[in-house]
Order: sequence, then structure tokens, then C-alpha cells
Amino acid sequence: MNKKLEKVSLEQIDTDDRTYSVTEGRDIGKLCDSLSDVGLLNPPCLKYCPSQKAYRIVCGFQRIQAAQHLGWKEIPAWILDSALDDKTLLLCSLHDNLAHREFNPVEKAGCVKKLLDCLPRQEIVSTWLPRLGLPPKTKSLDSALAIAGLDKELRNAILQGILAEKSAVRLAGMQSADREALFSLFSRAHFSTSKQAEIIEYCRDIAARDGIDISAVLQDKRIWAVLDREQLTRSQQGEKIRQIIKKIRYPRLTEREKRFADTKKRLGLPRGIDLISPPFFEGNTYQMHISFSTPRELSTAVDRMSGIARDSALTTLLGEES
Repeated sequence: MNKKLEKVSLEQIDTDDRTYSVTEGRDIGKLCDSLSDVGLLNPPCLKYCPSQKAYRIVCGFQRIQAAQHLGWKEIPAWILDSALDDKTLLLCSLHDNLAHREFNPVEKAGCVKKLLDCLPRQEIVSTWLPRLGLPPKTKSLDSALAIAGLDKELRNAILQGILAEKSAVRLAGMQSADREALFSLFSRAHFSTSKQAEIIEYCRDIAARDGIDISAVLQDKRIWAVLDREQLTRSQQGEKIRQIIKKIRYPRLTEREKRFADTKKRLGLPRGIDLISPPFFEGNTYQMHISFSTPRELSTAVDRMSGIARDSALTTLLGEES
């Protein structure tokens, strides 16, 4: 690839042009320290655009941002052949970055979107998804495109760990009001990746059952009452809200779960003895599990179980389930 090293004024570089940029959500603090201590070791690559009378960045967006932050007036740069097409320059940018770092999820999504403008889908799936650390499947490509199409606020939430990638993909396919309502909830209360998926699934089921939008489901006063309780941690808020939404989705199941938990509490089960309900409370067969390490512990547990069997709390539970 033909190129020549020149000193270029930073004022001549169009930093708003992100045609070949594959970087998003990264801090330039350490890079600024590096430039201050040892200078620029790897000059960026630029292409001159006569129509704009400015240089377009091909590789080195962060290096140029750091130089601007430090107040530099000019920077050494490789000037690439102006005849090179966009496909070649984009691949140059990708190879330059892939050689020394891993992309974050949002950067991977952005790369896939840019690649789709110049390469066939199948070539991206078979060749470029593995290079980006993604499974070589069409589903992976579609998920990446969904993330790339999200608003910047949601993409930042992925980078900050507020919004799980899988949740982001599901939100991307929703109406804007539903997407905003769920994102607002995930931003205010903490939910793990699996619990975000659970919340989304519950809300979809409730909305379909009741003929309403997801945003309407999340207007429940009980949810907002939890969010207004400042004494709770974000994790505590998330768990209470999950229980509320689960109860809306499965009113009978959650009521049975509560009744069962209350019964176990009234029974005062000793260590080593546990009462197990039937899965999803379907059926009337319960189990009593005993844990022991000596014959004496087993004998004691059996004696205790005889008392538990006669307890009115257990009788009431079994009578309600029969």
C-alpha cells in the first residue's frame, strides 16, 4: 500500500468524519499519558479529500483526539493513496485495530454494520465474525446489527454494564415507548443478565395476555413505589420489582410460593431438614430432604420429622393443595 509520512496540521483533519472509525466508548487518558511521556510511536493514517480540503482519518482516531487534548498543533501521519476505495480503507482500519486490542460489544456491532456496506453477508459471517470474536452465524450478524442501530444512550449502557447485550437485542425490536420504558427500569434498578431477560419475557407475556403495551405494564404503581424507596439498594429494588412483575404474570403461582414459604417458616425446620414443593406446584407430591453425616444425626432428624408431620401448618398446606 503506497503511503508517505508527513506532518499534518490538526486543523486540517476532519475529526467529525467517522467513515472508517471502529472505536467507541474508550477513554483516552492513558493514551494522553503515553504521548506526553514518549511521544507518538505509531502515526495515524489519513486520506486527503480535495473536495473537502481536509484529511479524513483512516486509522488513529484516538491518537488524534489525544494530540488535540494535549494542545498539539500538528502530528506526523501516514498519507495514503487517494485512489484507494472505501472498502480497502475500512479493512485497513479494522486490521490496524484488531492487531493490538479486542473490540468491545458496541465496537463489534459497529464494525459489522460498516462491513455490510462493502462485503456480502456470507463473507462477513464466515470470515469477519470470527475475527471479531463472534460466532460465525447469521444470528450473530443480525444481533450485531440490532445493537449498532440502537441510540447512543443505549449503546453506552451496554458498555457501562447497565444493559446486557441479549437484552439490548430484544429491546431493539420493540416499539420505542416499550423500549424506553424497559431501559428506564434497567437504568434505575439493578438486574442481572438473566433477570433482565426474565423481566422482558414477563412483560411481553402480560402485554399479550391483557392486550396492552409493555410500557403500560411498567406503569404499575407498585413498581414506582419500590423505585421511590431510596433506602433500598439498586439490587434490592430490582429483586422486589422482579417479584411484583412475576406476581402480575403468574398470580396463582406467586401466591402459592408465598404460602409455601410462610409454611416453612412456621414449621421452623431444623438444620439438615428441608421441605421441597412440587415443581411449579403442579401436583400434590412434596418431598422431605434429610442431610446427615452420622447415624445419630439421622436418628434425630427422623424423630423431628415425626413432629413436623403432625404440625398443623403442614396439614393446612397439604389440605389447601389437595
